[in-house]
Order: sequence, then C-alpha cells, then structure tokens
Amino acid sequence: MATTKATAATQAEVERVRAEFYKAIHEQTTRLLVGVTVVCSGLTAAVYYIARNVH
Repeated sequence: MATTKATAATQAEVERVRAEFYKAIHEQTTRLLVGVTVVCSGLTAAVYYIARNVH
C-alpha cells in the first residue's frame, strides 16, 4: 500500500496541475486571438489601401 500512496496524486496536487493547465491554455488562447486580430487588421488595411490608391 505504501507504493500506491507514494505514486498517487493528492487532491491538492491535482488542483495545482489543473490551475496551471487552465492558465497556460488561457495565455495561449489570448496570444492566438491577438495574433489573428493583428493579421486580419493588416489584411483589411492592405485591401483598403489597394482599393483606394491603386487604379
């Protein structure tokens, strides 16, 4: 039973890992959304410039 107890995760450890996981996912999602917004804004500006100034 001692080996099982030594390898089993406690509830506190599970909660810590869960919190770290959700924090990492949140940061990655935020970075992805910011990146997509920047790219889409740049493409919109490029199309606007071409439509207005290139004849």
